[in-house]
Amino acid sequence: MLPLQSEVASLFTNTSGALMTHIGKSWLARLCVLLLAGVSHIPIWAAPLEVYVNEVEPYTLTKDPARRGLQVEIMEEVSRRTGLPMNIKSVPYARLDFVLKNQVADVAAHFPDGMEQCCVDLGLLISFKSQILSMAGAPITSISQLQGKTLGMPRGAFFDDRVNKDPQIRLYEIVDPFQGIKMMQGGRMDALVSSHYIQVHAMRLNNISRSEFAPPLVIGEKSYNLYARNSLPEGISQKIRNTLADLYKSGAIREIIKKYE
Repeated sequence: MLPLQSEVASLFTNTSGALMTHIGKSWLARLCVLLLAGVSHIPIWAAPLEVYVNEVEPYTLTKDPARRGLQVEIMEEVSRRTGLPMNIKSVPYARLDFVLKNQVADVAAHFPDGMEQCCVDLGLLISFKSQILSMAGAPITSISQLQGKTLGMPRGAFFDDRVNKDPQIRLYEIVDPFQGIKMMQGGRMDALVSSHYIQVHAMRLNNISRSEFAPPLVIGEKSYNLYARNSLPEGISQKIRNTLADLYKSGAIREIIKKYE
């Protein structure tokens, strides 16, 4: 028996039955079994990584058997290709900020705004267009046209200084774009600003034809990047970073995105 195997065997021999029952349910026990069996190759990470994504639809979906959510499906593919087990959790965006800055998450999606102090950037997760949606009969073709009008905006969101900081634009906080589209149809709002993925999903969910709306006014592009806590082993971070880049190069992420456009 090798010295390390002997040490592990001693740990099992000298540990109480109650504690062994507890250990037996953990990833540590699986590692010990591998060592006792003389396995030469041990996985780089035995415990599931705690991964957090945005709960907003369509980044996460829970009621569609064919689609599990854009961010969820990308992370499932990263897990499959790296061989790293992942416990994927969907939370509000404000929670994403908390779990990263407080080192609760191993990996999480987040906008690339000031995250370099607390986290390791693993690369682009998804990019999206910030766009203004208006009705076909009253199209908005410039931001200046919004002055004097009511613009729906998801609570706590920020898209552009020209929109968020113009006192002549009446900003109306909405719970989500699904509510906003219904309010637009009812004449209670003139336009809606959000990501293009969310707008498309809201139309699909409500069985609304895109022909009811004017061509959207794109005002910018933003991205969700993937971040790791600073203390995550560099080998794990690099493996995820490389895999994410490979998924983009191979077109695999493009194939996932097609289902949400």
